[in-house]
Amino acid sequence: LALTSPPPHAVHRGLWAFARAYAHLRTGQRDSANAYLARVDSLAHYTPETVTFRGHTPARLLGVVGGILRGELLRTARRRNEAIAVLKQAVVLEDGLTYDEPEPLPFAARDWLGATLLEARRAGDAERVYRAALEDRPHNGWSLFGLEQALRAQRKRTEADQARAAFREAWVRSNTVLSGSNF
Repeated sequence: LALTSPPPHAVHRGLWAFARAYAHLRTGQRDSANAYLARVDSLAHYTPETVTFRGHTPARLLGVVGGILRGELLRTARRRNEAIAVLKQAVVLEDGLTYDEPEPLPFAARDWLGATLLEARRAGDAERVYRAALEDRPHNGWSLFGLEQALRAQRKRTEADQARAAFREAWVRSNTVLSGSNF
């Protein structure tokens, strides 16, 4: 929240608005989060396709983060089914991003979808989402953490223990304590 003015590039402005919206949502400022979401949406829809970020169009890249944010706003309003539908759309957009190193986003929409499915008591669906996430990003600690939660919710103890061991190996140099697969 310390950066109060947006950067000049359209995609950077959209990512800045996403970060501010997410911070405001996490501090209970839903109205402000919605206002920043409107900025993300506007930049996604009205920025010319010729303005790209490392080859990615604003519509696709900002569509992913806008979907994550919209999904979180719905989830925190206890509108889980709507959140799941929106997050599935974000996953489709993210799957359409071209391969790039480093990746254009340091997180995956599937991790939010998996967390929302777990909250909706759909652990089997969450397991499938996390496994798909790990195909894309092997050894991703967030996805491994979510996979363990999904497996434990289904009482698949042996597999959950394996996921936990993989998470610990992936997370060995981190001092961040996770409570879910999204932040």
